[in-house]
Amino acid sequence: MKQYFPISCDLLKDIFNDNTDINDLVKNYNDSCNDDELKLEVIGKKKWIINFPYKIMYNFIKKQANSICEIIKNILESSDEEINSIILVGGYSSNDILISEIKQEILSLYNINFLQPERPYLSVMEGAVYFGLDSNKIVQRKAKYTFGIKANLEWNEKLHYKKGKKYCSKIQQKYCCEDCFSIFFRINQDLELGQEIVHNCCMIFPRYSDIEFYKTLKVNPIFIDEDGTEKTGGMTFDAGKDYPLEERACKIIIRIGGTFYDIKVKHLKSGKTLRTKFEFN
Repeated sequence: MKQYFPISCDLLKDIFNDNTDINDLVKNYNDSCNDDELKLEVIGKKKWIINFPYKIMYNFIKKQANSICEIIKNILESSDEEINSIILVGGYSSNDILISEIKQEILSLYNINFLQPERPYLSVMEGAVYFGLDSNKIVQRKAKYTFGIKANLEWNEKLHYKKGKKYCSKIQQKYCCEDCFSIFFRINQDLELGQEIVHNCCMIFPRYSDIEFYKTLKVNPIFIDEDGTEKTGGMTFDAGKDYPLEERACKIIIRIGGTFYDIKVKHLKSGKTLRTKFEFN
């Protein structure tokens, strides 16, 4: 007997137009599928509801569970502090496939406690409510990504050998490397509420400077075009007038907020500033 999971496919409805026949889509898929256990069924044509076989859903969830287990392993093996317990929170932590994978892949290899609250699906919602009532409830967070900017950094043969070097300063008589990832903070770094991170930089052009922000899951990225590195935004800073090279120094100040980080660019000579915000995501 086959087991199915009915799923409302609103996403498909957005991709295709109203004249698209869901039965035709499913039929085309089933005709190309050689495994009967992977074939779909339409149970609600008007509402785009499809029955997905258990095997598809199991493989989908198991792949996610394996990724979660790998993240847990990396944390356990790289942490400088002793970790003796895992607490599952959120609705997904009630999933039997995920729990089974954690017990098999983590608990069988590490001497660690496994804790699951009675109603884990309420944890995230209650945390959001508590934070909304009193933002001081959360005073520290772990950085989800390594975050930084695109920069021209002083040439380092060991780090930058894959890129070409460029003569960049007649005053300091030094070479630099372009498209470098200049790091503000690293993944899993502790960030305090209200903490300020200061980064020194220099305008590339006499008056303007385009600042591009990047994130990655890597701890020590070297270049902004590495696999897994993603541009998250940018800003154009205008100092107001042209300045010679020795007067283009700026500071980028990141202030850690409760659900965001506030970024301010300040030109030291003129005092001119520009601000933007990024949400934690």
